[in-house]
Amino acid sequence: MVIAVIGNCLSSRDRGATMLKQSAVMGVTVALAILALIVYFAGGRLAIEQNQMFFWDMVIKALGGFAALAGAWLAFSKYLHEKAIENQAAMIEAKKPFSAKRQEVYYDLVSTTSRIANRGKDDPIRKTAEENFWWLFWGGVPMVADLEVGGAVNRFENVLSFHPHDGEQLRNRSMDVAKACRNSLGFVDMAGVDIANGSNRQDSAPRSEP
Repeated sequence: MVIAVIGNCLSSRDRGATMLKQSAVMGVTVALAILALIVYFAGGRLAIEQNQMFFWDMVIKALGGFAALAGAWLAFSKYLHEKAIENQAAMIEAKKPFSAKRQEVYYDLVSTTSRIANRGKDDPIRKTAEENFWWLFWGGVPMVADLEVGGAVNRFENVLSFHPHDGEQLRNRSMDVAKACRNSLGFVDMAGVDIANGSNRQDSAPRSEP
């Protein structure tokens, strides 16, 4: 969904730029043509000499050629623009399955780190969550994660491996993972509140015990 919105915004911007270029070229062409016609039809009344008439005749023909070239350029630009839109749409469609899988893995990952961080070391729920975390750590996460998510997961893994009883660090690292996943998916909090870096980071938050 996010990729589609971005693609639509980019397409609208490209269409606006193309229409502006087309309007500018057509405006210049029409203005030059009108000027040349005024001079041409005024030639008799102003008694322009034969060599001057020849000059303006060449100018009018050149303007006609310029108009033809401008029309061809506009047609070619339109073709390239439409082709770029088609390629962009095809790329967005190709990325949809990957984006859906990434969101699925991220949700599973954040749910897992939260269970680990809020359960005692001997809690059966935590043991199941830790097993799932290692499945994700060595498979799903490397497949879909970006650098920010990968770094947050590595920091969580470091605490889990060397400080498994430190609930405070585990909870904070779990929140870091959630924030990184949200950023990776392109979502922003509705109220603009940065939960992972705000006052909700806890120094001694309670956790569920077995």
